[in-house]
Amino acid sequence: MEHLRCVVERITYTNIENGYTVLKVAAKNYNDLVTVVGIMPDTHVGSVLSLEGFWKMDAKYGRQFSVEKFEETLPATVYGIEKYLGSGLIKGVGPKFAKRIVQKFGKDTLDIIEDTPDDLITVEGIGKIRVERIKKSWQEQKEIKNIMLFLQSHEVNTTHATKIFKTYGSDSISVVQENPYRLADDIWGIGFKTADMIAEILLDGKNPAAMGVKTFDNGTATINTETCAALGLDYAAIEAAFSPLCTKVQSITTAESFDDLKG
Repeated sequence: MEHLRCVVERITYTNIENGYTVLKVAAKNYNDLVTVVGIMPDTHVGSVLSLEGFWKMDAKYGRQFSVEKFEETLPATVYGIEKYLGSGLIKGVGPKFAKRIVQKFGKDTLDIIEDTPDDLITVEGIGKIRVERIKKSWQEQKEIKNIMLFLQSHEVNTTHATKIFKTYGSDSISVVQENPYRLADDIWGIGFKTADMIAEILLDGKNPAAMGVKTFDNGTATINTETCAALGLDYAAIEAAFSPLCTKVQSITTAESFDDLKG
């Protein structure tokens, strides 16, 4: 698998149900923005991402980086922090308040929100109610990221990790640790083999890197983009629908014309 470290500049598409997301990112050694696709729930503009995946050529949208695994880190620059906070990440903070907060605290902004959030009341226009809203939203975002990181670190792919979080929410880690086999009963798409793999890692202490088979999936979905166009279907919508059901969606084209099929 290849690695890509990048900063999210724009979110082109996101499916809140399954986490499938299309991003435009700025990456080192690339002059133009790079298109990144895959299961990346709760990703925000300004986020710094460390990605694992592969490059693919989409017939309609061109070269894309397809994500198999991702990890988010916090931005370090003043510009990045302002963009990150103003993206809608935290309830109660839009672009206007993000700018004011960063002007007040600079590079220490995220440390202030994490360690001494009550100091936010010194920012013009921010009252006690907004401070409490910011504190609650920040903790919720941390919880989501911690759960996703925990699951991915135990060889649960992003598709399954998203399903687990959608099903169990804040109880995700405790459920997986106490009874991994419950996943096979509760979540469609996670079979006994996947649950068994997770149990071997969490309950038996096996090293994921030493296991003969580290991941399980539902295969690859191959979509003919010309067929989509001929039927009046949107390829991006179909890709988004198939993504939670498998770990890879690829596109193909054919040389045949659909003209012969008309009439």
